[in-house]
Amino acid sequence: MFKMNKLLAKHIFSLDPMKESGQAKKMKVEEKPPEEKTVTGYFTVVLSKKLANLFGTVQREMLLSEALELVWDYIKVNQLEDPLNSSVIHCDEKLQDVLGCERISPWEMQEILSCQHLFKK
Repeated sequence: MFKMNKLLAKHIFSLDPMKESGQAKKMKVEEKPPEEKTVTGYFTVVLSKKLANLFGTVQREMLLSEALELVWDYIKVNQLEDPLNSSVIHCDEKLQDVLGCERISPWEMQEILSCQHLFKK
């Protein structure tokens, strides 16, 4: 029976001239609504006064990715990463004022920044 359908399909034409043979049935494709992208770094945050003073800027609104990049630039410029252990950051006076500790891991630093110094707009 399946072979018969396959052989007959070549000889059966649609009565509608607009439809081409073999395209009588089209599968429905469901269109999904566009999803919001919530990728870290693509939303605007408001900096705390202490963090803005650390950067030496009066601009208090910026993208999260830019704010985190400025923190890491500050750490690299001032050579605050432990050369023997990259998972330890030694805080100078300015960074201690922002984070409240002498030594911190990068993960703890990001958590403190997001909880106390970077506010979603």
